[in-house]
Amino acid sequence: REIFKSFLRVFTLRYSLVLALLLYLMGTAFNFMNTLIPIFTVQQLRWTNQQYSSVYSAASIFGGLLGMLVGGYLIDHFGKLRMLRMYYILLIGITVSMAYSAIYWKTGYVTQLYIFVYTALFVFSMVGIFAVSMQFCWKKISATQFTVYMAISNLGYATGSAAIGPLRAHFNWQNTILFFPIVVALAFLVIQFIRIKFHVEQVEKLELPEQINPVIIV
Repeated sequence: REIFKSFLRVFTLRYSLVLALLLYLMGTAFNFMNTLIPIFTVQQLRWTNQQYSSVYSAASIFGGLLGMLVGGYLIDHFGKLRMLRMYYILLIGITVSMAYSAIYWKTGYVTQLYIFVYTALFVFSMVGIFAVSMQFCWKKISATQFTVYMAISNLGYATGSAAIGPLRAHFNWQNTILFFPIVVALAFLVIQFIRIKFHVEQVEKLELPEQINPVIIV
């Protein structure tokens, strides 16, 4: 009961709720694109499963190495929110360019380049959002709070993959791809309302013992 009460106190803080919305939106966007890319390359571009697996595995290694060597440094040096905004702008830019470059889709190098750049930005964004989520946690219940944040992100993952069917039923490939930058743009707007410093100060106040107002007898 004490853990649940403490969790409600910190989770219902204004910026914590904004972070939860951001996690949901980016979970939706990322798993939408992660699920769409193999479908797109196999069905539309006629790649074989082996071709896609080769490109995806190479892109994952590339993105993972960049995330370890560069991603953490950029976050620490320039700031979490600033870099997340930059990553979201880049994700929007490259995906919109990809959507409106249909005549080059059959050119393997264009699609492969997009997958490599997208994967690297995906890793960078996850490093940043995990860092923000951990900083938002109250030490008293950090494991419970972080778990709930990840559960909200996973709820977005489920939403993203579920959106592919209805979108493909009513839109062409170009408009289906544009769903991703639209959701990322919403996340970009949401992140403008996050204030890490103010949230940390609010969490520190939760550590203070409750003040007892003196009873004045007249």
